[in-house]
Amino acid sequence: MLLREMHFVTEEGDTLALANGEGIAGIKIDNDFYQYVPPYGFLLIFASLKKVNLSAQLMTTPRVFGTGKLYQTILLTEDSTSRQLRDMRGNTIFVRDSHFFLVDKNNTPYKINTSNLKSILLKLYPNHRREINQYLRKNANSLTKTKDLITLLEYIDQLSVQ
Repeated sequence: MLLREMHFVTEEGDTLALANGEGIAGIKIDNDFYQYVPPYGFLLIFASLKKVNLSAQLMTTPRVFGTGKLYQTILLTEDSTSRQLRDMRGNTIFVRDSHFFLVDKNNTPYKINTSNLKSILLKLYPNHRREINQYLRKNANSLTKTKDLITLLEYIDQLSVQ
């Protein structure tokens, strides 16, 4: 998550990083399935439906605690640049973060949040405008958790079967 790359570590401690996910349909690790979506990299699939996948980009975001004075360290490698923020005590502080996406079957990502969810759903499911609007009116305050979003998508998905 720190480097936003897919890494594999052998039992000997050797690390292999995928340089490019193009041509890889997906990676399964235990019960988790990741799909490669340019330009975001590997996204964890939370729900796979007929028309879209609900996926998330898992990442770390720097947060400032303590003194509030930051020093920036830039780590240059052959392929990428990584930045770290350090506070006065020299502690690097990162917090797990995720950005959610609806990814259609053409691998087109739509980054979603509470303000644009409705417009993206109406774009992806234009034949179900009335039902989507009704559902969102009734459940406007309950779409704050991943499971609530999955429930909404499953409802819309079953509409497209009828």
